[in-house]
Amino acid sequence: MLTAKVLKRIFFVALFCLTIGLVSFGQVKKVLNYQIVDNKKIHFGFCVGLNAMDFSFERNSRSIRTGNGDSLYMDLYQLSPGFNVNIVSELRINDAFALRFLPGLVFGQRNVFVTGVASDIQYGQVQVESNYLDFPLLVKYRGERLNNVRPYLIAGTSIRYDMAAKKENKLKLGKEQGETLRINLKPLDFYGEIGVGMDFYLVYFKLSTELKLSVGMRDILDRDLAATGLNQLTSHIVLLNFHFE
Repeated sequence: MLTAKVLKRIFFVALFCLTIGLVSFGQVKKVLNYQIVDNKKIHFGFCVGLNAMDFSFERNSRSIRTGNGDSLYMDLYQLSPGFNVNIVSELRINDAFALRFLPGLVFGQRNVFVTGVASDIQYGQVQVESNYLDFPLLVKYRGERLNNVRPYLIAGTSIRYDMAAKKENKLKLGKEQGETLRINLKPLDFYGEIGVGMDFYLVYFKLSTELKLSVGMRDILDRDLAATGLNQLTSHIVLLNFHFE
């Protein structure tokens, strides 16, 4: 079962392996495919990808207590896969740098498990769905082209609006507890993004594979319907994208 920590480790291991693996691509000269794309001032494409969404919790001592006096602990122990689609538009600055705008939609969910601290009883889970309008603005730094392969780094920011934020995400703890646990989110969030990728130049188009980490910059816990026991909730998303340009 993939966890958030495992995915973040995979992200940095992939970055290391990408750097080491580039040495082997430059050994033999090959016919260069589809060179025109890197010389265009503006070009377009589309992106499809997979994602895994995570929360970062900041807890307090005011936790909901069950009928036997046990306090509740919320955490996200496993990640659920989601998907995203984006339109790619790129403005060439020079041979090394480009500005990219990729508006699109991101769909996914987080399963928050509710466990008793003392009893270790699992009371259930709250499924928090997110359907984002996504507006990333990124700077792309491209390395030297090695035959029909070119590595790159990206960094920037994204504005996301969660169209599912108004939905109530709640868990009834039972008649003996007489409580309902709610986790409700603010719709608007700002993300810092960093990633690594590889451009593969095929005969008629360019295919890019990209691994990106997106970190939410603000507390998105809705105070009007806040989950007891939480001070702050921030969002993290890992995205594996495939660009066709």
